Amino acid sequence: MQALVTGALQACRTKVAMSCQSIDLGSYRGRQYQLRYRGDPTLTEPDDFAVVVLFVNPRTGDHVEVVRIDNSDGFTHMDCLYRRDEPKRELDLGMWEAVEKLTDEWRSYAEEHLKVHG
Repeated sequence: MQALVTGALQACRTKVAMSCQSIDLGSYRGRQYQLRYRGDPTLTEPDDFAVVVLFVNPRTGDHVEVVRIDNSDGFTHMDCLYRRDEPKRELDLGMWEAVEKLTDEWRSYAEEHLKVHG
């Protein structure tokens, strides 16, 4: 899986990056997870970005965000959205490093979300 994702990310960096906005991560405990990302002004050279792991609630159809890395508060940080009271963790990552980190670690965040929200 990691080689497939790395290859897709390389293709996004060198070709039409704007068409690459999500990656299906797979299933975990009956839920299908996705990684979605955006960059502004472009995905190849973003000044602002957000990378999110989410799943679609099968009962409501709502998108449920689990964890997000973005630079919306003037610094790159991680929001563990299953723990709203947790302070933002500052990170030294760009968008593509954030994509790789959450692609590698999404299952652990999915598990933590399930522990809190069932």
